[in-house]
Amino acid sequence: MRKYTAILSTLALSGAMALPVHAQDAEGDTEERIEELEEQVEILSEEVQKKGDEHSGGGVLAGEPVEGSRGGISHHASKIYTKGPGLSIGGYGQTFFKATDTGPNTALPLRQILYFGYRFNDWIVFNSEFEFETEVEQEDGGTEREHEAEVEFAYLDFAFDPRFNARAGLVLLPLGIINEEHEPPTFFGNERPFVEKTIIPTTLRENAVGAYGELAGGAVEYVGYLQNGFDAGGLGPETASEGLGDVKQDGAAFAEDLAFSGSVDWHPMLGATVGVSGLHGDMDQLNRFSGDATITMWDVHGEWKRDGLWLRGLFTQADIDDTRSVNNTVDFDPDTNVRDAPSGNAVPEKMQGWYVEGGYNILRFIEGTGNQKLYPWVRYSQVDTQDEVVSGFSKNGSNDREIITAGVHYMPHPQVAIKAEFRDFDSDGPTNNQEEFLVGLGYNF
Repeated sequence: MRKYTAILSTLALSGAMALPVHAQDAEGDTEERIEELEEQVEILSEEVQKKGDEHSGGGVLAGEPVEGSRGGISHHASKIYTKGPGLSIGGYGQTFFKATDTGPNTALPLRQILYFGYRFNDWIVFNSEFEFETEVEQEDGGTEREHEAEVEFAYLDFAFDPRFNARAGLVLLPLGIINEEHEPPTFFGNERPFVEKTIIPTTLRENAVGAYGELAGGAVEYVGYLQNGFDAGGLGPETASEGLGDVKQDGAAFAEDLAFSGSVDWHPMLGATVGVSGLHGDMDQLNRFSGDATITMWDVHGEWKRDGLWLRGLFTQADIDDTRSVNNTVDFDPDTNVRDAPSGNAVPEKMQGWYVEGGYNILRFIEGTGNQKLYPWVRYSQVDTQDEVVSGFSKNGSNDREIITAGVHYMPHPQVAIKAEFRDFDSDGPTNNQEEFLVGLGYNF
């Protein structure tokens, strides 16, 4: 770590010494140069933190907390990787108020999470996350409140070398942008992007064994798992509009069918990430259908976070094989002994969605704001959870949605976010059109 600290200090000092050379520049230019230098030092500091502590054993478990995901685990969940043997505790939480024109307004502490990690030695670590979640819904004229306590992940890491490390247990799958790093201060909006709630049903976790590491001096990161497959028994009429949330097994899993998942991220320069990820496997765990009910999911994603800009984009697609057998089974009504006529609720052969978003920290131009940040931001999304259906079944235009979101993301501290946004859902059908206003806060520690 001393080597990296020395490099960082030298860069900062060199930049500071260069300022007097341009003393003839206008005062405004000098101040702008100082702000630019400070931001570059901050970015370099984040990269230095990722490199770890040289004298702690040489594995990737060494080092200090990092900004962003580390081998599929986010900043504050990575605290245990930076300490000596013993226990580490962290967590995050969020609460918000939502007003909508299609139903009752709601207010709730959506989720509160605690991390517990234990480091046995320089190369063996246990890490875990426990989630307490609350939801309220209006169903059939009544009200349903749900309080859930779940294990979000729990695994053992074996750090052999920065280029290759092993992991086994209940893990977060390396799909999309939000699934691995989903603490509220790390993304715009009070709710996660709709694309990454339906097609990539975050939070997505399964029992797995695999490897992760860094190549090319940290410019390339990879994660790969062999895991239990999804459960096609969760497919049904709700899948057409609500996505794939019911096929994930969340650790309490059948494992007759297995799957593979993985990701590769490239960091071509400071503040930039470009990556791909995917999953493939059978999911007819209990042989409910005549075929295999195989699923293939993939996405491409990118992020740019520098000079006050924060940009993200993602495109994802999910393909399900043998949906004719699935639909003939899930649409069958045992009470009438007939199959429901082809309808707009058919399980799709293909789902597809994408979004782009951007924000700009306007406080970088205001003196005395320190490390506070204020991002006005906007997101454009298109989601079709019924992009293609097997012949003989019809699509429902309401499942082809366009979502425009605009909001503000204020961070009085790097670990605290106060958020407000307006969302407009517009579909090609008579339903799933609505407007929402959300305001809330989140934190991690």
